[in-house]
Amino acid sequence: MIVRTLDQIRHTERDIDTPNWNSLRLLLKADGMGFSLHETCIRAGTTTTMCYKNHLEAVYCVGGEGLLRDLDRGETHIIRDATVYALDKHDRHEGDRQDRYASRVRVQSAAVRPGGSRRRRRVSDFGRHGKLTEEGEENGSSNEDRKRPLCVA
Repeated sequence: MIVRTLDQIRHTERDIDTPNWNSLRLLLKADGMGFSLHETCIRAGTTTTMCYKNHLEAVYCVGGEGLLRDLDRGETHIIRDATVYALDKHDRHEGDRQDRYASRVRVQSAAVRPGGSRRRRRVSDFGRHGKLTEEGEENGSSNEDRKRPLCVA
């Protein structure tokens, strides 16, 4: 049985902090559950563009409000308390925070590796509006991938 509190993981390799958000990784691949579980707080006034090549993600909003843009379909959704969204097709998406922070509970399958995001998401990797600008990723990427916002492996 795994029992873990947020206080136990703050300021550890499970606490990933960027200019746009902070993610506390409660469960990771090493925990053997087959999925990962994160609490992510998105900072006010930020925009972040992402997609996941190797993960599906379900997100439940437990606080705050913001916009979620589906970049492939051109749709925009308001995300607020008690709203869930699922990135079920490796969707390219952009989250936009207008006012106060937003808190999300996120589940990813396949599970995220411990410390993996820290290697890929250093503060210097974030460009204007929080777009990831890293050259390549841990699982490899093409030169074409480097021209677009990072799709996290």
